[in-house]
Amino acid sequence: MAGQTPDLTFPAQAKEIDLLSRPEMAIWKPPGDGPFPALVIVHSCGGLRADILDWARAAVERGYVAFVIDSIGSRGLKSVCIPPAPVNLPRGTKDAYQALAYLKKFAFVDRERVGLLGFSWGGMVGLLASSPAYAEVLAPDARFAAVVSFYPLCHIPAGPNRAAFDFVRSDYDRPLLVLMAGKDTEAPPADCLAPLQSLKDRGAPVEWHVYPDATHCFDCRSIDNLRKVDFLGNQVVYHYNKNITEASITRAFEYLHAQMKVK
Repeated sequence: MAGQTPDLTFPAQAKEIDLLSRPEMAIWKPPGDGPFPALVIVHSCGGLRADILDWARAAVERGYVAFVIDSIGSRGLKSVCIPPAPVNLPRGTKDAYQALAYLKKFAFVDRERVGLLGFSWGGMVGLLASSPAYAEVLAPDARFAAVVSFYPLCHIPAGPNRAAFDFVRSDYDRPLLVLMAGKDTEAPPADCLAPLQSLKDRGAPVEWHVYPDATHCFDCRSIDNLRKVDFLGNQVVYHYNKNITEASITRAFEYLHAQMKVK
């Protein structure tokens, strides 16, 4: 499922984040001994940009350890969004599970309060990581306490040499929040809403919110106004929106605080 791609080599020590910090695979921690709640942060298909450090900084400011993993650059790749990708989504999900297990070795981490933040491709990792069936195959002893998935692609239609696939799984049993963008043509929220509603109707611990005026990657200030054609042929534009970004930060951390019982 996850292929033969070698495991990541994780950093041996944690760092304290400051104005000179740069985007890299790193464990950022608040001052003090803890134990602190923690987050594994999973990037989008383009890898580590300045925006991912913004999220790590937001986490640390709120008393979380932030483990930013790099499934792409550390393997010498530039993207995982152009099929066939050397690092597929099950491999990315395994990376996240392994980062979770690694974090739990540190005394400054609260072992019972480790969540995941994922963005686009990382949001899809979050959808798969929320599934106990995936956990059983990829990491039987590792489960996240809660997941926040930002603008994930929820469905891939069938195409040449490609079967259709739904990323929203039917077996969720841990808290999951999905944050979507109403003007997203790369990962349309319409593909997510029906399966999420079906899960909620069956009692699964899922929540979601759509920002009507947002595009895909609404928090990506480093690539504001990027235009492209995605691998499905969709015309895509990204517009950074400071207000929506700040609102999503508030919503995400309020959710994590409540679900992981962080004071």
